[in-house]
Amino acid sequence: MLFLRREGKWDEVAYADMFFTLRNHPEWQKECGMGAPQDPLVLALEKEQRTANNRKMKRCCSACSIGQQCTKLTKTRTHDELLDYYQAPAERGLGAERREDLEEGEDSSLPRTPPASPVASRTRKQQGVFLAPLREAVGPDGTQILIKVPFSSFYLENWKKIVKDYRSDPGGVTRHFQYMIRQHNPDWNDIQLLLDSMTETEKDLILRTAQNLAEDSLRGEHEDIKDHFPRQDPHWDLDRTAERDRLIAYREWIVKGMERAIPRTINWSALYAIRQGPRETPSEFLDRLRDTMRRHTSLDPGSEIGIQQLVSLFIGQSVGDIRRKLQKMKGLDARNLENLLEEAWRVFSNREEEGRRQDKRILVAALEEIGKAGMDK
Repeated sequence: MLFLRREGKWDEVAYADMFFTLRNHPEWQKECGMGAPQDPLVLALEKEQRTANNRKMKRCCSACSIGQQCTKLTKTRTHDELLDYYQAPAERGLGAERREDLEEGEDSSLPRTPPASPVASRTRKQQGVFLAPLREAVGPDGTQILIKVPFSSFYLENWKKIVKDYRSDPGGVTRHFQYMIRQHNPDWNDIQLLLDSMTETEKDLILRTAQNLAEDSLRGEHEDIKDHFPRQDPHWDLDRTAERDRLIAYREWIVKGMERAIPRTINWSALYAIRQGPRETPSEFLDRLRDTMRRHTSLDPGSEIGIQQLVSLFIGQSVGDIRRKLQKMKGLDARNLENLLEEAWRVFSNREEEGRRQDKRILVAALEEIGKAGMDK
């Protein structure tokens, strides 16, 4: 741990800390399914390695073990310098402006990422930088810190596959984007990275639509649109409430811009063409109706008008036995989508039971015929 801090490898501290914690708690290893190796060959190799290590001269420090300059041969560090290695990264490297904010009572519990290295924190002023996508980790003093975990190439490849359907399904891509916001808490640069996966035309449409929405929202407030909807990296300090709120508003405008940039094509015939398959569950059928309504009509499936339209479609376009049962329902139940879905599931589930009863009747009839034939002989 000391080596990682001394070398400025801050994104690896949390992982190393977790490995040491797991090593010291064998019961946690069992709960996680991390059993000790049982293969005889592996055990033999481990025994041989331990024997070889015991013959080697013990190193006096972690630096010696990797062939670097021994830390114990250097000058004795002062008490303050040693504390610097063990001090939580979030408590070091604050600029003067940030310290003034803390003195004025601003919430100091907001996590910050560490500076580039301990030397940098002592030689120049730094502001806390809030990076994303972020993951929470435990700092050296037990406090929560945030570390940057970049998008993996696998994740970005999946996102590229999703955005290929943007023109035909802007609503579906927007929902995926909203999920990524909740999951990864992206900053301005990360949003640009995700938008870069789209075509240049699509990205431009989204940004222009989102900027128009931002301008409409800020009209009359005498605010510079560049401060709220920047086209260049604004370097927002997200330890500050005002700048953190700007990022949140920016993400909301991008979401709305993504949803509205592509004009929706109204095609009611696509909705009326949806029919329940013989083996399709009622829930799957209803989901298809909702998705088609969202993609090809101006109706919101969650609105009152949209729900009533779904009721009519669900009854009229269900498979035969379910449709006949739903058409017999009366009163408020006949207009309640949840009750209709429950009844449809009841009919769908009883199919297997009815099939077994039918098979049983056929078997009994066949046995009776065999019995009669035997008696006639």
